[in-house]
Amino acid sequence: MQPWNAVTDDKPAPKVEPDRFTAFDIPGYVKVAFNIRVEPYGSGRALITTETRTAATDPMSLRRFARYWLFIGPFSALIRRLMLRIAKSDAERRPGLTSTTRPPDA
Repeated sequence: MQPWNAVTDDKPAPKVEPDRFTAFDIPGYVKVAFNIRVEPYGSGRALITTETRTAATDPMSLRRFARYWLFIGPFSALIRRLMLRIAKSDAERRPGLTSTTRPPDA
């Protein structure tokens, strides 16, 4: 992915099968992996976390991504916090579930 490009050209990004993701090393790209994890946290409770990992395929892509992330990172964090807040609210409306909140970025 090249998130720093607001508009892509006609050439699509290379399609990478999951089993080849780690080995993908074409210069000019950043690999991004995102997950949402739900773990039991006591009786009738759960802890929900998100994690995003990135790896640039070359030094120039790392610099480009760093500049991109300087501006986008705070908005990305806000979106994740809002998403977790919605999940928390939804869980609290279900019978038998309670929630525990953690401070942002804890």
